[in-house]
Amino acid sequence: MKVEIAGASYEIRPYRDTDEEDVVALHRLVFGPEGRRALGEREWRYRRNPAGGHLTSVCVSEDGRIVCAYAGIPLRGQLLGSPATFALVVDTMTHPEFRGAVLGRRGLLVRTALDWKERYVGEGGVAFCYGAPEARNSRLGSLALGYRLWDEIGSYGRVVEDSVIKRIRRGLGDRRLVRVDEVGPEADDLWSRAARRYPTAVIRDRAYLSWRYRGGAERDYVILAARSGTDWSGWLVLAVRDDATTIADAILPSDPDAADALLYRAVLESLARGATWLEGWATVDSDLGRLYERSGFARRPQEGTYFACHVAAAADEAAVRRTLFIQPGDTDAV
Repeated sequence: MKVEIAGASYEIRPYRDTDEEDVVALHRLVFGPEGRRALGEREWRYRRNPAGGHLTSVCVSEDGRIVCAYAGIPLRGQLLGSPATFALVVDTMTHPEFRGAVLGRRGLLVRTALDWKERYVGEGGVAFCYGAPEARNSRLGSLALGYRLWDEIGSYGRVVEDSVIKRIRRGLGDRRLVRVDEVGPEADDLWSRAARRYPTAVIRDRAYLSWRYRGGAERDYVILAARSGTDWSGWLVLAVRDDATTIADAILPSDPDAADALLYRAVLESLARGATWLEGWATVDSDLGRLYERSGFARRPQEGTYFACHVAAAADEAAVRRTLFIQPGDTDAV
């Protein structure tokens, strides 16, 4: 697609393999040192994904430079209980020289995003898009792209310190809680039993967990599982960073005592790594939200509002909002 903006001509088109060097250079320029981790993970997150390769539109200037990119990572999901493709929107970037007059509602970023949406979203393609954008991009997306800003998800957190160890040990009891080094078929078995509890969610099976938390990300993840016999009854993933840890993902046991024990083990793991703060995300009326509340976590509004830039036309958006289960690990936040 050719576009004219401020007297200059641009081509907006799908990413090609030959674009990789230029896209990486743009990433370095736009995100600088803070973007090194994502850049280092590019092969893992874009090419090893079991749901398929990334979906990216790029904008090329008259002199052949890639000056804007809009990317989505496809994920296997279920939308109101039916199989669907989700997309996590990431690495939205515009060259500094092409901001200002060529931004706004009709600028390069919006034009590139609209091309992406038209090309990849809709019947037979992506049914649900989401992300955690910065405030400016969130506002621009809602005005120009029809993003729906959702704030049902809250951030929960609590201080973890030695004074809570006695309670933690009581909660653990004799329950079988193990650290998982390699994700096995137990994850598939658990998801087959638990899927109905999460009608709108990324599919959390063995393939997803292995890729997301054991597939090469340059981050420290701890997977904890609660066992019932030879089966998993639930699991939880911790993302460790400095003096804080985040509960990146979880499928809780249906037994509240087992869920408590799993969370308490997460607190112990955090303490062992020198963390003083533990946080997670949840809706209020959910098993995870109730677990946080009864465990002394304080709820705060979620920073970085989630958005859906598209919900399949046949879906009831209110029902999607009500049933959506999303965790930090579903985004690039951890």
